[in-house]
Amino acid sequence: MLIGSGELIIGLIFCFFGFIIAYFMSKSINLIIFAGLLYAIFKALDGLNFGTNWEHLDNYVYSLSGLGAASFTLVKDLLGRAGTFTLVLFVFGGVTGLTIRKRRA
Repeated sequence: MLIGSGELIIGLIFCFFGFIIAYFMSKSINLIIFAGLLYAIFKALDGLNFGTNWEHLDNYVYSLSGLGAASFTLVKDLLGRAGTFTLVLFVFGGVTGLTIRKRRA
């Protein structure tokens, strides 16, 4: 099996993409925790009869959910069109990202 230069470049891009997704996965969890704490602050201010604007929190949650759905659709579509070699490099990049992230923690 001969691998063309185009497939090699696409494979390397997928390798880096898998690395970035796995390495920065904990950052997205921080955003969710921040949203939970923000909700608690809004609820406490509402309980103390301060004027709170729940529309800002709704917009923030809507933006986060839209970002998650768009990211999932992007990854699903990219992986659906990838070849075997590209998928192997994507998994290799993901495993490398997880390993490096665990070592830094």
